[in-house]
Amino acid sequence: MMKHPAVNVIIPVLNGAGTLRACLGALRIQTYQGAVMPVVINDGSTDNTSEAAREFPEVKLLEQENRGRAAARNRGIAGSDAQILAFTDADCVPQKDWLEKLVLRLQEHERRGVVSGSIALPASSNLWQRLDHQAWAHSIGPEAPAGPTLFGSTANMALFRAVFNAVGGFDPRLRGSEDSDLAFRIHRGGYENFFEPGAVVMHDHPRTTLGAFLRQRFNYGRWTIQTVLKHKPLPPYSWMFPNSRVLLALLWPCYALLATAFTVLRNLPRDLSVLWLSPLHLMGRTWEYLGTVAGCGDYQRLFGKDAGSRTQGDPRC
Repeated sequence: MMKHPAVNVIIPVLNGAGTLRACLGALRIQTYQGAVMPVVINDGSTDNTSEAAREFPEVKLLEQENRGRAAARNRGIAGSDAQILAFTDADCVPQKDWLEKLVLRLQEHERRGVVSGSIALPASSNLWQRLDHQAWAHSIGPEAPAGPTLFGSTANMALFRAVFNAVGGFDPRLRGSEDSDLAFRIHRGGYENFFEPGAVVMHDHPRTTLGAFLRQRFNYGRWTIQTVLKHKPLPPYSWMFPNSRVLLALLWPCYALLATAFTVLRNLPRDLSVLWLSPLHLMGRTWEYLGTVAGCGDYQRLFGKDAGSRTQGDPRC
């Protein structure tokens, strides 16, 4: 194996022209010594995403009608050829040594699956970004410990193309949580997924209002429950989530309270602001677990007779 194999960085974009330039600029200054070849997939944007991508001659630009992030990433991978695939999003800015650290971890173990890195707050973060960070920092923040994991996040991860092909690519039926679905299938294939907190991207997501925050949380719950139900009993705590909209509708208040308490305890004593932000966390978790009710219906409709499949993926676009 080459010491510094070429890397394709796959970036799906929907109306992300405002942040895409910073992302691509950060890829230009990576310390990784191998070839870095970004692939931008314009997933039906109505802004000037394509024009922004064309400002970077090293970028391969693909365009399609809006089909979702999973289909967009599959399209980008099919249109590229590097041995290693890395993933980030248009609203993320990788640190200079991002790829160097991901690839180093990827090459240190012959059965290494996905290597994911950490998500950091921007220097001038807003309230809604801090809420997101508090909710997930214990598992994907820079302070989280390095080591084996079940998960992967396409905001910050890399894997070998051969592993991606072996498990069948991203499942285009999923509009979200397709990264966890892929990571679970890779784990079931006998590979070790790994978390490297030193491989950092700064996530400057565009949510700036309460309404946008609650919509994101609802969608997160709606998407995540589909992956949880698809892979039971592998995901942690998946036994708590029945494949029943009625039961989920009855249980969501318990889920919201437990998840809020967990968030508060995980952030103390490091971040005392979580105490006065806890009412907003409870509101967000309430909408998240209401989203699971809708997502359970989506799962039953989308997967039907395939419900329970643990290997389903479709690299076709």
